[in-house]
Amino acid sequence: YNMATWYMFQKPIDLSAGYTIIFHMFIDEFDADNKMRIGDFADANEKWINMLRIGEKSGERSLEWFVGPDGARVKLYTPVLEAQKWYHVVLRFDNNKYSLYLEQQLVAEHVLSAEEKERMKTCAGYPATFQALEFNSSWGANYRNGSAFLGRLWNVSVWSMAINVNNIRFTYRTMNSAFLTSTRYGLQHYWPMDDAAGHI
Repeated sequence: YNMATWYMFQKPIDLSAGYTIIFHMFIDEFDADNKMRIGDFADANEKWINMLRIGEKSGERSLEWFVGPDGARVKLYTPVLEAQKWYHVVLRFDNNKYSLYLEQQLVAEHVLSAEEKERMKTCAGYPATFQALEFNSSWGANYRNGSAFLGRLWNVSVWSMAINVNNIRFTYRTMNSAFLTSTRYGLQHYWPMDDAAGHI
């Protein structure tokens, strides 16, 4: 992705019962400072975010999931990543905890305390919705112009429920089109990302 992309859907998707975001990611290379912004799955005003960035943890080549409503966000990290390799990534929220999976393995988790749950209810963006999809936008002093994601995304999906571990493993093993286009498990959006022109 060499250009910033922002897409706003007509209607918000209710994610208050929990949600799952699944995608495959290939890193072509890391830039000089390892800082790359992949994108964000957010509400219309970017109050509840699912921001994906690389290089935020002391310049480490790990994926950061910056998630939650404005005022109660948390950060989860994968182990260090390698270039020239595909990764299967799952972001899962069940209203009790945030779970980050890499290659079927649970690599980071944040369990919400009772205090955190109560604080979330007072935050802008609560409860979670999804209406805006963003790739490669950068701003602020920590992002130089051009800190684009040097890689590819494939089979991106958004689900309005926290799908179970068995189905997470299933999406890792196969890109079964019947599963990825079925609403049985709360599938709301699916992009194969296989258009050579880069459209979604």
